[in-house]
Amino acid sequence: MKNLSLIEAKKILEVELGSKVDSIKDSSFGGDHLIFIAKIKKKMFVLRYSLRNKNSIAIQKAVSESWREKDVKVPKTIIFNKKYLIEECIPGLDANAAKLSKTEKKKVFRELGFQLRKMHSVRESGYGDFISARKGRYKSWKSFCDIYFLKSLRGSLKKGRVSRAEYDNAREIYKNYSPHLKSFNKPTLLHGDLCLPNFMVDKGKFSGIIDLADARCGDPLFDIGTLHQHTRDEDLIRELLRNYKKTDFNLIIFYAWLVSGKKVNSYNEKRWKKKKKQWDMFSRQLISQF
Repeated sequence: MKNLSLIEAKKILEVELGSKVDSIKDSSFGGDHLIFIAKIKKKMFVLRYSLRNKNSIAIQKAVSESWREKDVKVPKTIIFNKKYLIEECIPGLDANAAKLSKTEKKKVFRELGFQLRKMHSVRESGYGDFISARKGRYKSWKSFCDIYFLKSLRGSLKKGRVSRAEYDNAREIYKNYSPHLKSFNKPTLLHGDLCLPNFMVDKGKFSGIIDLADARCGDPLFDIGTLHQHTRDEDLIRELLRNYKKTDFNLIIFYAWLVSGKKVNSYNEKRWKKKKKQWDMFSRQLISQF
């Protein structure tokens, strides 16, 4: 699918919303969607235009509607079709860009924990990435994790990003957690890419969660582990857990290890070494528990 210019995006918004666009900017990040943020009559809107996976727009809409039923702070869909989606714009800056004091960060993460508790109350069918708006591709959680991590681990070995000893060690760590992956049987709706840029802060307070198109079904702790590998701040994760629920922190570290390990293979030449250092850190933490 071809790219969309600012002029074309502006025209779509004006036709669909029936009003003149006062201002518009391209805020695209990543390769799945083009994202345009526009101001119309003092209100802000987001236009998401699908580039590769047409199903991602449908997923964004379905997940948003499902979580809004649980009173989760996610964008409301205004217009939807196969090529694009127009939704309300969550106010503020993403948590990675917002300048927060330590006290504000703790409050934001506690609110995020409260939101995640509601998000993770939604059950789905299947596991892993969605093959439709509401169904995961795999029959078990372990099947998804095998593809998600072990395939990437083999890729890292082939590229020379991990040694044979590191590869064997990682297989052993994974084997130790396989009983949990096998026994997990409550496919839960996950954000799938929970990181600082994907939740918003307005005037020092949590304002909402965005970018839902990577949602999948699986273990709720996968979301928290994904966030942990991004922040690398155990104190903030424990603040989140205060409003979430009691859980096994070692499993959160395991999922952080899983996500960072995948990125060792998938990141480019300039970025993978930084992720490798992080993966090594999580490896040491997990090994110390054996």
